[in-house]
Amino acid sequence: APLHAVAAVGCAHPRPVADGHPYTQSLLSAVPIPDPSLRGQRRRIILQGDLPNPARPPAGCHFHPRCPQVEPVCRTQVPPVRWLHGGATRSVCHRVGADAPSALAVEEVA
Repeated sequence: APLHAVAAVGCAHPRPVADGHPYTQSLLSAVPIPDPSLRGQRRRIILQGDLPNPARPPAGCHFHPRCPQVEPVCRTQVPPVRWLHGGATRSVCHRVGADAPSALAVEEVA
C-alpha cells in the first residue's frame, strides 16, 4: 500500500463519527472550534516523529512510527479494513473495532 493510504473514510453527516484511528483523532483535534467559549476544552493531539520515506515505507502499518498508541503488531502486519457504524465509516487500524486487541473506543464527535 502507498504511504498515503487512506486511514479512514466516512460519510458526511451533521454529527460526524470518529473512527478511533489515531491519525483521524489527530486531524479532528486540529479542526477550529467556532465558539470562543469552547476553544480551550479540546485536547490538541500533536504527532511526534518524522514522516516516513515514501520510497521506503515502514513495514506493517505505515503510520506506526508516529502513532502514539503503537503496538507490536502494528510494526509487522498491515492492518485490516474494518467497517464501523453500519458501514458509515471505514478504518484501517489494528486497534479499532470491537474485535481488535486493545480496541480503541469509537465514539461520536459533537
